Amino acid sequence: MPTKTASVRLEKTLYDRIDEHCVRVGCCRNDFIKNAIESALKDNKKDDDVVGSKPHYDRFGNYWTFDKKTDKWTCHLDSKNIKLR
Repeated sequence: MPTKTASVRLEKTLYDRIDEHCVRVGCCRNDFIKNAIESALKDNKKDDDVVGSKPHYDRFGNYWTFDKKTDKWTCHLDSKNIKLR
């Protein structure tokens, strides 16, 4: 399957929490983030139809904006809404 690289800036506290979680469950950071995104998109399929290209908050409290120039969505993660086990 062809892939593309995504880049995101995370607050240090969120980055550290992800690393702690990954050490505890035995996964790598990239797999954790990829699976979290896939899970969020799967859970929010019906939200995409309603929202269109308007900025909005998803059910996890993350803020989404759409850049019409690049035709891409940006998710602004809020570290307070990330719940790691």
